Amino acid sequence: SQIERERGAAWRWLLAGAAFFLLLIALVLLFGLNMRRGLNHDEHQFVASGALIGRFGLLPYRDFPYFHVPTLSLIYALLFQTTDYLLLAARTFSVVCGWLLLVLIFVVALLRLRNLKFGWRIATGVLGAWLLLAAPSFVFTSGRAWNHDLPVLLVLLAAVLASYWLRRPVR
Repeated sequence: SQIERERGAAWRWLLAGAAFFLLLIALVLLFGLNMRRGLNHDEHQFVASGALIGRFGLLPYRDFPYFHVPTLSLIYALLFQTTDYLLLAARTFSVVCGWLLLVLIFVVALLRLRNLKFGWRIATGVLGAWLLLAAPSFVFTSGRAWNHDLPVLLVLLAAVLASYWLRRPVR
């Protein structure tokens, strides 16, 4: 009946709101954890290279030694055009990428577990995101101005998209 459908829709909105709230709490926890950390001995190379590119137009490999793929340095160079708080900007970007990884896990659970009821899909997605958030290796590496968060996010996104495209019927 109409009343049962409306009640079901309200329940779904409540569950989705609770999941969104839990993901926002994860963002606040990630941000708070990573802004309290001291400078790690590996962060300087990523922050410094972004500053050299953004402030002086220097290029890695040609103008200064650099031992990584320069994608993150180029992104940092763009970010550093807007602020002088280099480590804050770099870590904030990494925190956002780490959080988007948690959101991606949640969304994948919602989309791939369609055979489960909506409430179970929400619970599985939140649990998957929070299990990653509780993993010691994620806690240690996520949110630092390193080359971890963005590449892991992009690799998982590529795997999800490849899986989607491989499952599509060929016309």
